[in-house]
Amino acid sequence: MKKLTQLLAAFAVMTTLALGGTKATAAITYTNITSVPWISFGPLLSVSNGVFYGTSNRGGTNAPRGSIFSVSESGQMDTLYAFSSSTATNANSPMGPLLMIGTDLYGSANGLIFNRGHLFKYNVLADTYTNILRFDGTNNGDGPMGGVITIPGSGIVYYTTPSGGSSGNYGVVGAVSTNGSLLWVTPFANTNGASPWAGLTYNPNDGYLYGLTESGGKYDAGAFFRVNPTNHSITALHSFTNTTDGGNPQQALVLGPDNIFRSTWSSGAGGVFQIKPTGEYKVLYTFPGTDYTFPQGLTPGPNGDYFGVTWFGGSANGGQVFRITTNGDFSVLIDLIPTGSAVFKANTLTFGTNGNLFGTAVVQTNIFQVSVPLVPFIQKIEGLNTNTLRVTINSAAGQSYVLKAYSGDLSMTPLIVSNTAVGGTDTFDITGITNGYGFYQTGVFTNGLPTSYHTNMTKGIYPPPITYSNLAQLPMLPALGGGTNGSGGGGPPLP
Repeated sequence: MKKLTQLLAAFAVMTTLALGGTKATAAITYTNITSVPWISFGPLLSVSNGVFYGTSNRGGTNAPRGSIFSVSESGQMDTLYAFSSSTATNANSPMGPLLMIGTDLYGSANGLIFNRGHLFKYNVLADTYTNILRFDGTNNGDGPMGGVITIPGSGIVYYTTPSGGSSGNYGVVGAVSTNGSLLWVTPFANTNGASPWAGLTYNPNDGYLYGLTESGGKYDAGAFFRVNPTNHSITALHSFTNTTDGGNPQQALVLGPDNIFRSTWSSGAGGVFQIKPTGEYKVLYTFPGTDYTFPQGLTPGPNGDYFGVTWFGGSANGGQVFRITTNGDFSVLIDLIPTGSAVFKANTLTFGTNGNLFGTAVVQTNIFQVSVPLVPFIQKIEGLNTNTLRVTINSAAGQSYVLKAYSGDLSMTPLIVSNTAVGGTDTFDITGITNGYGFYQTGVFTNGLPTSYHTNMTKGIYPPPITYSNLAQLPMLPALGGGTNGSGGGGPPLP
């Protein structure tokens, strides 16, 4: 087949709402769904059937020193366990994310001024609580903040503490069996990092555990480190400089399908970065200004996007929910307004089964959701005849979608087709393609009638730009988002 010399077809999809016969960008909204027994210092854990688990740092019926709770997407709240009164032996003040293994929830309790902290598990079916490790403040760590993780099938949970340790109070990494046996502890030495606030992240591609420290390293601005779960060694792979590359990271790493970690840093105004397991580092976005916005952790979404929230910034300095792509394409989805909304200092967000983002707040004790219109994925592209192209996308019922297709040179007026989705999957038939059409397929552009072609579902069609071999990038639609009436892409990963 003759090689095409022009780019003959390209696609960009945006979500819209039909309003009075015109099309307007879908508004992103936030809603308070319920209140938390007290302040919360951890994200929600999404399970099934629209249910989350979480912890409050205080509150509950015993003293009050914290609780484990469940909450539905509609706001039905149940306290599952209330932590005991404050003594040297009783766990209290949980912090960090929860981990679920089977029917057991695992987490960390900081202890605050009453003790050095605990690791715990709670069985949601049997309604039983167990302390699996009590910290001594020195050898096995002190004041955990980052929760625990596991290597699937290992029967072990791994933890960090920001202080304690036998090498100068720089914090530790440790491992505990799920039945409560302490297996090993490795202290930080400051040169390889100090004070890990967040927990670890497991990389199944190489079998190592990775994490970030808030300080220490070569420039005392934090480090990216690797833990060998076999010999228990800690190796620093990158030291933050606290200059253009940021510093003092306090949030957990998120591993993407491209085997690259992403997270945020807190120094200065804050920022977002990516780092490879080798330590190769890249800044994705630096928040403007000099006052810190204190970005929380990132939440992976569809198309390789990441979603996050800041404690400060925005129109009312109550923080902002944002989206960022792996290319560093940044957009604000919505400003959080403390007055009236009761949202202030939100923790890392979690996707619910309804496609919205859910979060807890530290100061104003509430659980809220932020609506995120579904980003369409192109599922299939097929030629019906030499001038008709059929595109199948996933869709949400009742939403109206617009698809633009270019025939010939990109400077030409695009062909536009719109429809209101039934939901599930919907098709667009693009007609009037007079010069044939083509799209990227293993580096070869063809005209005529191609066979059906399935796009890479992990990349989708928007927002990452589609790059064509030896040709310029396609023009992007204007970035969605900004302000309380903005719109942005996003949604939960497709099943």
